[in-house]
Amino acid sequence: MGQTKIQCLPYDQWEPNSITWVVTSHDNEALGREFDLRIRTRVEVKRSGGNDVSDTAFDESFILKRSQKFSVSFKDLKALPFQGDAVTISIEARLKGNGSNGRIKETVVLSEPVFKRRKSKIDTAQLIEPKDVFCFKKNLKALSFHQQIVTVLLAIVALIVCGIAIALGVHDQMAGNGQEIFIPKVNSDGEGQSPLMAALAASGGVGAFFWFLIRKQLRKYMTFVEKPIRGGITPGLVFRAGSLFKGKARIDLHNITLRVVACNQECGTYTTGSGSNRRTHTFRTPFLGLLLYEEKIDLIKKGDEVERWFPGEVYFDTIYEALLPPMMVTGSHGVGVHWEVQLIHDELVDQEIKGNIDGLVIQDFLDRENELAVS
Repeated sequence: MGQTKIQCLPYDQWEPNSITWVVTSHDNEALGREFDLRIRTRVEVKRSGGNDVSDTAFDESFILKRSQKFSVSFKDLKALPFQGDAVTISIEARLKGNGSNGRIKETVVLSEPVFKRRKSKIDTAQLIEPKDVFCFKKNLKALSFHQQIVTVLLAIVALIVCGIAIALGVHDQMAGNGQEIFIPKVNSDGEGQSPLMAALAASGGVGAFFWFLIRKQLRKYMTFVEKPIRGGITPGLVFRAGSLFKGKARIDLHNITLRVVACNQECGTYTTGSGSNRRTHTFRTPFLGLLLYEEKIDLIKKGDEVERWFPGEVYFDTIYEALLPPMMVTGSHGVGVHWEVQLIHDELVDQEIKGNIDGLVIQDFLDRENELAVS
């Protein structure tokens, strides 16, 4: 009986920077015929309402032989198999053609993670988003007069807009059908809704937007801008902490802490509601937190260049052992790598700069995984 099949070769037989599959056939009638091979990377979102995605990395027709190999680059695949709490990533290879027994359809799914499961020793969410404790009054005084005026005006406008939205929501909640001013009690799909709850949700969104603008103003007590790493992050990279940014203090800075942190993120989208209330939400859940650098300075004088106070070295090489590589299959789905420089102050709004992940590639992480397995 003839047989045509596809299988993925073991990791140690993959071509560099690629996953390698082999198609074999003992079906004489199938040999010489045209077959199709399609390889897709799939991301499944595990939560309720999750939106799954797939991306085709390889799709070609070929003439079947006894045995032939197909290697698909990590660049095209964009990811390796992954099993997380929020998302899973798998790679599906599907072979189609005609043989002695009719239509041939062979599918191989890679779902077993290649990397050993890492464990985080710290609270990743708290590491990446530390609680920002500050004194609004002191922070406001640290700004220029013009910046103080802008900040106060933003706060006043936010209060007015939110107050009007809530007042209209209360009115519409109490009004009879057809007498609403702002939000009707029946939406465009004919479903009942609460004007007050809708107004509260709207005011919350407006408030969050204005709070973002206010925090942006409050950060202007100093300059704090990125200095990109030329060539990106590569194995063995050691970089001076002060070379990652450029900043100047506009006031005396007491008890200031600089940290460089990194983590992976499970990324995806999910949908809630129905009809006109249907909404798609994006999430980026941090895991595997890594503290790369931390140093505290008692005082940085007004007008001083902040970066000169942090000559310590950041060992980016530890990323390859503690984290997984960037494996974003689409702009919103996959496993991301995030790192940032944080400047933390007890009484002023914290500063942060998101770092670039250029230079991080899957093969370098696999090479390190292999080195650790041998040692």
